[in-house]
Amino acid sequence: MKKILGIDLGTNSLGWALIRRNTKLIDGGVIIFPRGNQQDPKSEKKLPLHKIGTIFHGARRLLFGRKLRRQRLLERSQNILILAQKIYNRHRSQHHI
Repeated sequence: MKKILGIDLGTNSLGWALIRRNTKLIDGGVIIFPRGNQQDPKSEKKLPLHKIGTIFHGARRLLFGRKLRRQRLLERSQNILILAQKIYNRHRSQHHI
């Protein structure tokens, strides 16, 4: 006789049933996964994993923004120094012939 395995996949569980073709139930069960939570050390509350991911994503964006601002500041500072050097050289060449 043929058997059929039925599977029901949920967000936090997996249900299954094994039946014979004539719809007689042989066995079945449910496996419940631990909830996808992590404990927040500051508030002692459990946070869903997607919120933890959002926090880490925000931190990465913050660090990237700081790094980008630092790079732009260095580039602009170098441009200002180059311009100041050119002005100084031009002024020096005009007065010290």
